[in-house]
Amino acid sequence: MTRGVTLALILALGALFAGCENGWKLEYGEIAAQFTSSSITGKGNPYLGKKVTVKGKVTRRSLDKESGKLTMVLDDKVHCVWYGIRNDDDILLTAEDYQVGEIVYFDGFLTKCEPGKVVLDPVHSRDPTAPFEALE
Repeated sequence: MTRGVTLALILALGALFAGCENGWKLEYGEIAAQFTSSSITGKGNPYLGKKVTVKGKVTRRSLDKESGKLTMVLDDKVHCVWYGIRNDDDILLTAEDYQVGEIVYFDGFLTKCEPGKVVLDPVHSRDPTAPFEALE
């Protein structure tokens, strides 16, 4: 392999891994705290920018096919934003996986924590049988 090709490969891999930082942290990063949808507003501020778990009931779903963004709202308070859906069929299947009225668990980065609007962005689903100890 020539020196130029090697350098190009190293730069391409570096760019790939730099862009995947949040995806990696979302998948493998440590959970800083766990909350119910009713407790996160009062207790979440110290965890802004950190990965948390939230449990709540799906009250709304919003699907933006153009951007590939699915937002699920838990108990009319916590907006959980799901990205990375690659095509319309995948995003529709994901949207159908979470029914209004269903109790769900999401891991995600707490990006906003204000009365009436809490945002986890991005999120991914969590095993509901995994240990869960909410800060109350």
